[in-house]
Amino acid sequence: MAEGESGGEPCVVVLVEIATEELGRALPTDLGGHPVEIRETGTFEAL
Repeated sequence: MAEGESGGEPCVVVLVEIATEELGRALPTDLGGHPVEIRETGTFEAL
């Protein structure tokens, strides 16, 4: 998870390898009054 902006407002960002419709339905759309945004990042690899 990370914090970010969506439309100029603070939001909670969930970083995922692959964004799916099922995942979108499973996560809340709002957390503590802030919108939740899913961002597909691919696989993270250690440097």
